[in-house]
Amino acid sequence: MRRFLITGFGRSGTTFLSSLMNRSDQWTVLHEPRKAYDEEQYRRNPHHLPARVRTDFSRDYYGEVNSRLRFWFDEVPVDKRGVIFRDPRDVVLSIANLGFPEVKTLEVVEEFATYYRQFHAWTADPGVLSISFARMTQEVDYTQQILHEFGIHDVEVSRSMILEKRNATRVKRYGTFEQLPSKVKTRFRQLTWGRA
Repeated sequence: MRRFLITGFGRSGTTFLSSLMNRSDQWTVLHEPRKAYDEEQYRRNPHHLPARVRTDFSRDYYGEVNSRLRFWFDEVPVDKRGVIFRDPRDVVLSIANLGFPEVKTLEVVEEFATYYRQFHAWTADPGVLSISFARMTQEVDYTQQILHEFGIHDVEVSRSMILEKRNATRVKRYGTFEQLPSKVKTRFRQLTWGRA
């Protein structure tokens, strides 16, 4: 295996996982290297994988952990794929704490619900590894196994790496899901999550 793609929704540990993987001397593993370009190109023309993506993935020992490539997940030419899952309530809470206006948070919740179902559909494929955010940010052995699954054998995951992620703090507007605005909570509960 020489190329891989891991996706998920934003606020699901994509930056954390890519930073661990990119410690490898053999692999180059990047987090959203084209920034918003992948998403913008999809919204302009959903039928053609951008040439810049194909060019990046033409390299050997190359991987991306990229939430914006969820739009192109099936089209990117890779040997292995993975999807990160995080509790939807925690993702929505994290998004709201970014300081978006309520209307933007609601838009993101709608899109997240759609992709959360799609993520589950992808994991029916034996070539797609399902990755738990909760376990990845708590269990050294589990996180080490993820790296091995994607061919990265020269990075030793330590407890301190995981604790660094868990202890990263931001100023939070909302401490818990229940403290979110009522419109956000109501819409969240109206949507279908998981396997639908």
